[in-house]
Amino acid sequence: MVESIDSLLASYYRCHFTEVFDAVRAQHDPSAELVGLAANALLELHQVDAAKAWLARAADGKGAREATRSYLVGRYHYLDRDYRGAIRHFHDSLAGAADGRAQAQARLGLANTHIDLGEAEAGLAHLEALRQAAPGLEPSARLCLHHLEARFAALGPGSPEHAEEHCKNALRIAAAESWTYWIIKSVYFLAKSAKVAGAAAKHRAYAELFEALIADTQCFALRALARQEFADTARAFGESMLLDASAKALVIGDRRVELGNSPRLFDFLAFLGARAEPASKAEITRNLWPGEVYDESVHDGRIFNIVTRVRQLVEKYELQPLYLLSSRLGYRLAVPCEVMN
Repeated sequence: MVESIDSLLASYYRCHFTEVFDAVRAQHDPSAELVGLAANALLELHQVDAAKAWLARAADGKGAREATRSYLVGRYHYLDRDYRGAIRHFHDSLAGAADGRAQAQARLGLANTHIDLGEAEAGLAHLEALRQAAPGLEPSARLCLHHLEARFAALGPGSPEHAEEHCKNALRIAAAESWTYWIIKSVYFLAKSAKVAGAAAKHRAYAELFEALIADTQCFALRALARQEFADTARAFGESMLLDASAKALVIGDRRVELGNSPRLFDFLAFLGARAEPASKAEITRNLWPGEVYDESVHDGRIFNIVTRVRQLVEKYELQPLYLLSSRLGYRLAVPCEVMN
């Protein structure tokens, strides 16, 4: 059975990205629009190279409208961080757009790319055109326009309340349409706007809502982006940690966490708290198990268990940690940590 673009868009907006990609892949000769949707699904699954391959396939396809091909080639260049190339192809797409939907798509691409290049004035021209076309735009395009408005509002001094209002308008559209994906993304933008504005309480509330909404979805790329965006949230809002050596407890702000009868949890936190840079697994091994040399087959499991236990104790959502962070360089604490004897 060949599914229509509307049917697959509905699945996409419900965050069923694997289902969307599999449905397009099963078609013998999918349209360029469907190939583009499959590429977007792969992006949400955090498979950037595979998405670029599908965009290249759409660009080489036969019979697609030229404006559609140009837009997809622009998307390819954007993912490749060739923003000038992206702008050139988005312009070609705009010039060949046959309807309001295609025009809005091209202008959204142009405006967002100009913002990424720090060219707000050039992006503003496309924003103005989208504002004029807003009454006739489809709900998804109006929603994206509000997200774009929020980006522009965040660039100007004294505009955080405008950014928040646009994010809320986008959220209202998403909620009215029951679009899970756009609800989650709108809440993400609300959390981000609150963080930029320095509104700690709002940011925490929105970030926690975002984490709850995204927990059981396939929004892997958005989850990774949020982890990067919100990684230093606690530090940004001036929080600190205090390790109570006598009580074997950790104090975070006004919250007290009992570490129990596990000296290694305490030693692990004390070790990370004494340094600013990430600690590698080899360094953690030397500190927690003196005299032992790091062996992946032996120590990875031990370290993983300690990290998991610490996050269970201190993080509200383990998959979106705010305090114990990890990277390819190792583990670190997001906030200062002192030891009180």
